[in-house]
Amino acid sequence: MRPLFMLTTELISIPTGFIFLNGLGTLWKAKIRMEVRCCSLWRFFFNFLIGGVTGVFLSDVPVDVTVHAVFS
Repeated sequence: MRPLFMLTTELISIPTGFIFLNGLGTLWKAKIRMEVRCCSLWRFFFNFLIGGVTGVFLSDVPVDVTVHAVFS
């Protein structure tokens, strides 16, 4: 079951990466005004990036077992 979990979790990262890059591409060379909505957008991108990086890292079963100390 663990290899299936690892494979499906890593496959989820592919469309997630496309979503992140499309969002940043939308803002590329845009006239950005730092308002409340824009600050919320940057927080969303930062949270999305951290979640994506750690999600791919923790989808590897041996790393996940080591980091979370699960011995079952």
